[in-house]
Amino acid sequence: MTQKSATEGHHRTLDFIPGNNFLGIVARNVYNDDSVDNSVKLSLFHNGDVRYGDAHPAIDGFRSVRIPASVFYPKLT
Repeated sequence: MTQKSATEGHHRTLDFIPGNNFLGIVARNVYNDDSVDNSVKLSLFHNGDVRYGDAHPAIDGFRSVRIPASVFYPKLT
């Protein structure tokens, strides 16, 4: 995941998955599905019943702080 979608200039990687990605995944699968009731769609996307938050790392079921890049090591080296 990157901070900006543009490919020019400085490119910074995010250390979490933005919540709007999850909203897009749900919307792609549900919004145009005629078998899903309109009241469900209203709740999922329009009236604030569901909030799509950012995904952060968790350890033993507890949300952790964002992990700095300095703790990652190359694999198999």
